[in-house]
Formats: sequence, C-alpha cells, structure tokens
Amino acid sequence: MLNTKPHKKLIPLYILKILREYTDLNHHIRQQKIVCLLKKDFSIECERKAVARNISYLIDAGFDICNDKGYYLAERPFDDCELRLIIDILLFSNYIPKKQCNELIQKVSTLSSRYFKSKLNYISSIKSFRPQNKQLFYTIEILDQAISEKRQVEFTYNSYGTDKKLHSIKEEPYIVYPYQMAINNGFFYLICNYNKYDRLSHFRIDRITNIKIANKCYKNSSEFTYLDLQTYMAEHIYMCSGNSTTVTFRVVKSMIGDVLDWFCDCEFIKENSKYCYVKVNVNINAMVYWSLQYGAYVEVLEPLSIREKIKDLSQVIANKYKDSNIIGVSKKSKVAESYKNAYVKMTI
Repeated sequence: MLNTKPHKKLIPLYILKILREYTDLNHHIRQQKIVCLLKKDFSIECERKAVARNISYLIDAGFDICNDKGYYLAERPFDDCELRLIIDILLFSNYIPKKQCNELIQKVSTLSSRYFKSKLNYISSIKSFRPQNKQLFYTIEILDQAISEKRQVEFTYNSYGTDKKLHSIKEEPYIVYPYQMAINNGFFYLICNYNKYDRLSHFRIDRITNIKIANKCYKNSSEFTYLDLQTYMAEHIYMCSGNSTTVTFRVVKSMIGDVLDWFCDCEFIKENSKYCYVKVNVNINAMVYWSLQYGAYVEVLEPLSIREKIKDLSQVIANKYKDSNIIGVSKKSKVAESYKNAYVKMTI
C-alpha cells in the first residue's frame, strides 16, 4: 500500500506555495499562520522554528522572500500590472473562443496571489460574440509544425452564417504552403501560398478547421520563403490580397494620429495649415477600403487608377442611399450574397 502521508522534506516547497498564494507586497503572513496553513492544506505538522528555518533555506536558494512584520514573496515572474495587461490582451483578442479565453485567464491569474484573482471581477470585455472554433489551438500547433518543417497543409475554410456558426465555403479542402502567422486588427491570420494563385494569400486562422499536414514540401520560391513580414504587414493593413503600390494622399491634420495607427512606415512629404500630404507603399485594395472608411477627411492623389476606383465605389454607395425605399428581403439577400462571394475571393 502506498504511503500517502506528506513527507516533511517537502515542507520548503509547501511553504513556497503558501507564500505565492497568500502573500504579495501588500499582504504579509506570520509564522503561526504558515503553521496553520501547512496543517490545513497539506496535513503537515510543523513548529514555528521549523518554518523560519525552511524559509531561510528558500532564501539561500535564491527566492526573494522578505520579512517586514510578516513574510511575503517580493519577486514574481510578472507584476500584477503586467498580468492585467496580458489578461486585457486575451479579452480583446478577437480570435480566441470564450471558453479557451477564460481558461487562459485563470491560468495567468495563478502567477500572482489570491488577492489578484479577486480583481478579475472588475475585468471584462464588451465583446458579446466570440469565435466558436474549438480547434483553434490545435490548428495553431499544426501550422507551427508545418511551417518549421516546410510542408503543405490542407484544411476546411469556413465563414459564419446567420446562425452564428461556422460553415464550410466549399466541399474540397484548401491546400496551401504556410509561411507565417500574424496578428492584424485583432485577428490571427495565416500568410501562405494557395495552390490556385502565384501570389500570397491570407486565411483567418479562427475560421480554419480539419487541418492536417500534407506530404508535399515548399515550392522553390525565395519570394515566399524569405518573406519580410514587417514590410508585408505594413502594406496589407486590411489583409487584402493583390498587388501593392506607392500611394500619395492628402489628409486633414487632425487625422495624423490615425494615419500613424494604420501606416507605420508612412512618409509625410509636406503640410500646410489644414492638410498634410502622405506617401506610403500599400496594398491597392486596402488603400481603397481605408479611403472609403475615412472618406470625408482623405483624398487619394496618386495613382489615378485608385482615385477612379474610389470614385466609382463612392458612386455605388451614393446610389444605394438615393432612394428612400428599402429593397425587399429577397433582393437584398442576393446583393449581400454577391458581395460576400466577392469579398472571399479578394481576401484569399
């Protein structure tokens, strides 16, 4: 029969666990309280002198334990403010399902004392809908392996329906050469080469399911293999596929902060009392979307092809609101479906 009685040689580890859970800079603990907790939590009988002796062993081993009207663990891998920042990042990560997000937050909270955990009641996210893909972490693991081994992957790619659930876009799997994973605008993307195109494509990782590694190795293409991720992400602010080009635009000066938020590598070429002029290398489709988003404050000057595209799309939008009558449900659904199909083609 196994002896389940705790061994007294483990007392230093139990004391360290107590200090981690019950103490911090503002909460100290006396020897007698440690004696009581050893008995309550670990069924260990221990005298106060033995507690002091074992704490001295821990200090000799390099643990930063202070004694100021009681013991406390002074140094931890993360400060509470750093843990709060990590939790905020998890809460506002749009690609992590709610259940996995809560589990991660609980794991992170164990890196501090129990007093930090009580503060979690005041931390929340206003986001009501989160991805439902339970395969997310497995997908990331497989992609990480495939990228390191330079192998193809195949998977099902999905979009959301009105039932707020994932549905496959097509029956046959997508087969791609994965190169990088990157976060943009709060979403996690796979940057890869899709077999159908001789260019890079993007897939939302939280919409990938049924992934597996294929046998085929990478294409022999230095253009893709040695991807400059920083430059690529700077050009693809909306993760649209297609070519990039140099764009010059004019923007009201009050929007300089917004420009810097979106275009980290932009160049301000001149300014006056009202406007500043900006030059940036950016994906063409992304520039069109961005210009429409900030249409009242931005004017693209060059190239003319982008100006024309923005003008045409602006006219399409204006025509939609010209008539006060709202289109019928059946017609509206067909229009929405056509835009959805166009968007899928543009982003892949």
